[in-house]
Amino acid sequence: MASNNSVAARSTRSTGINFENGIIEFLDELRRDSPLFRRRSRSEVVNMIIEEYATNNRTLLKHSNQEGAPQSA
Repeated sequence: MASNNSVAARSTRSTGINFENGIIEFLDELRRDSPLFRRRSRSEVVNMIIEEYATNNRTLLKHSNQEGAPQSA
């Protein structure tokens, strides 16, 4: 069985963001009902939504595995 290790790992950072109840319910509904978001963590869903928003607004997001991205110590 193939693992997800073939994809370069992105560095992550915990931010302690608080969401309103309606947002949490929406995220959980996406995770339950959408094939795209099913079996993903809330963090993964939020990241995917933000990445899509950035793409749609022609904003380049730098990831630690991209050339020129800031490196953490």
